[in-house]
Amino acid sequence: MSLLRLSPIMLAVALLTGCDSSEAQLAAPEPILSVETHSLVQSDHYQVMREYVGTVRAGQQAQLGFELAGKVSNIMVDVGDRVNQGDALSA
Repeated sequence: MSLLRLSPIMLAVALLTGCDSSEAQLAAPEPILSVETHSLVQSDHYQVMREYVGTVRAGQQAQLGFELAGKVSNIMVDVGDRVNQGDALSA
């Protein structure tokens, strides 16, 4: 037999074996999962918490100048502290 006559026969056999309708191939039913339930309690107060992502930049910048020349021995404020006009920043 030539390959041209054998190819359609092999294709038909492959298709017919793939169309088998036996019940053994049916999928087993999925097991039922158990869940835990919790009751909600209504509250008059709650904590609001928010998180943001971004870059913080200074709204204002200031150039500092000192009346006397010398070394800074003590810095009295940290980054982010609020200061008022006239507050000592360093000594």
